[in-house]
Amino acid sequence: MPPLAPVLLQRLAGFARIPVRQLEAIQMPVEWLRQERSYWYCKHCLGMNLQDLTAPYWKRRWFKPGFERCAEHEGPLASLGACQMRKCGNMRDIVKRAEAKARKWERPWDF
Repeated sequence: MPPLAPVLLQRLAGFARIPVRQLEAIQMPVEWLRQERSYWYCKHCLGMNLQDLTAPYWKRRWFKPGFERCAEHEGPLASLGACQMRKCGNMRDIVKRAEAKARKWERPWDF
């Protein structure tokens, strides 16, 4: 979640009925914010949410500016363009788009 003004955090915490510090904990650090043309991720980790196997999620460390490789898996990272991400309505759409891209790269000469 991008950083919000303290007033907005207070309002959101009130609506959600949770402490402000919980919202502050999930905010993205300001130094991580940047204009991206693509978002990098580990294709093996993308669909693996160990807390809930039916709910994929985007790991926080993938937004970190220095993210270069996955700590759990070897191999190259994959990316999705910012324009592709904007077209996705939810996380399921992002996973589908990533899977389609992976299939395309596995068979680059199929037309």
